[in-house]
Amino acid sequence: GCIGLPRAFDTVILIGTLAITMLVNPFFFLICLLMPGVAITDHFFGEDMRNAFCVHPANVTLHSEALEGVVLFTQSGTFACVCWVLLGSFIATLVAHVIGPKDPLFSGNAPKGEAVQHGTCFLAMHGLKGFLIRFTVFWVIYIGTILASTTIQNLLFVFHFGGLANVYSKFCPGGAEYPFDCHDSETGCAPVFEPYVISFIAILFVTSVLIMPYLGNRWVIDIVGVIGPLLLLTFISKLVRFRIFGPYTKQNLFSDHGFDEVYWVWYTKLSLILAMILLPMYGDIRAVLHTYYMRCLSRNFFANGEDAPIRDLQDKTDYCPLLLVTATSSDYQSPIVGDDDTISELSFSPLHCGSTETGFITQPNYRTLGKCTALTAAG
Repeated sequence: GCIGLPRAFDTVILIGTLAITMLVNPFFFLICLLMPGVAITDHFFGEDMRNAFCVHPANVTLHSEALEGVVLFTQSGTFACVCWVLLGSFIATLVAHVIGPKDPLFSGNAPKGEAVQHGTCFLAMHGLKGFLIRFTVFWVIYIGTILASTTIQNLLFVFHFGGLANVYSKFCPGGAEYPFDCHDSETGCAPVFEPYVISFIAILFVTSVLIMPYLGNRWVIDIVGVIGPLLLLTFISKLVRFRIFGPYTKQNLFSDHGFDEVYWVWYTKLSLILAMILLPMYGDIRAVLHTYYMRCLSRNFFANGEDAPIRDLQDKTDYCPLLLVTATSSDYQSPIVGDDDTISELSFSPLHCGSTETGFITQPNYRTLGKCTALTAAG
């Protein structure tokens, strides 16, 4: 009954809404960050990574042939540049942490229960330090990803095809058998490591669930917190290797068709177009479940199924002269000394919204009762 369709469609609409809510962030991450990031990586690092893969057997100086190219890649100019950027970012983060003013909330000077004021200097330095920390973490992850991708590619192909000489002969320009499609090999393309990662995660998760009655649920929570980033990094590494080394090896991403430059350019352009069209609407798309919930409340419980600004409900009836609903903010650090949690209760009325922890503001005209009710998670 949330949309003007027969009630038989309610289940389908709910499932579709949930699916969109769960997939919207991965989808936008793919088209807005991952695809452009892989294209940028290919532009700046692709040639060096392919040179690291195609080391001539006569130039091997290390005992391990698979790691020869990795060492060569770390000696390239582009890799040295990003390492200098990382070092500079790390030093800047340390300097900002040392010279920045201390948080008066945790200085111990203010008495417990008193609200402290954060000055402009503290807020500016706090924002700068937060940016530098994220900037540094980004470069650590980025450098680790391209280095791990190069290492994994070399290890898989060298061991699968019986040495660096065979890899160079089949997949590198100048090799005796180049160009060679790995699908034409009797042993097939190089083995993938992703199934082993997924199997390891599955075994670890099942084990943690089985021991949960004896050791508590902390193990499960910690493992679930690691599974997401680990699977994401595994997919990113696979996509990077597919784009960087695919022109030489024709290796797979998901199907058995192998890399095709024409299709890759087409997918990249499609991602760019979709990002340009959909990114301005990201907030609305991400809030589709909230909008669906708000419409359900309005159509099923409000008079005539119509929503209205909450300010218009002031003194609407003698039975309820001042409507008051409450919600919870879960990501706000209270300025009150001794209040260390990030949970703050908020109140919505036709006059004001806020709390003693967040402060109060006048209720804006555009905020509706359906919006406030949905924020309270009432059902």
